[in-house]
Amino acid sequence: MLRVTNHVAGPMVRLPCAIKALAHGEPTPPIHIRTNDTWNDLVDDFNELATRIQTSDRDENVVNGDMMNEEVAALRIFKKTAK
Repeated sequence: MLRVTNHVAGPMVRLPCAIKALAHGEPTPPIHIRTNDTWNDLVDDFNELATRIQTSDRDENVVNGDMMNEEVAALRIFKKTAK
């Protein structure tokens, strides 16, 4: 009975914690559970979703950073030409 309880309770504790962290923009490492666990599909789907969201956020930050760098460069050029 204890083994069955751990198979259910473990993912039930880890998954909501990971979801909350992801929702708050915190880095969320993949959740690992035993391969014969009944939660495998759900946890695998969550891990894929978390990876996509975090990759998208990183890509957006790079784009925004590039845009910010371009805006700063344009402002510097404007200031030089205005003198």
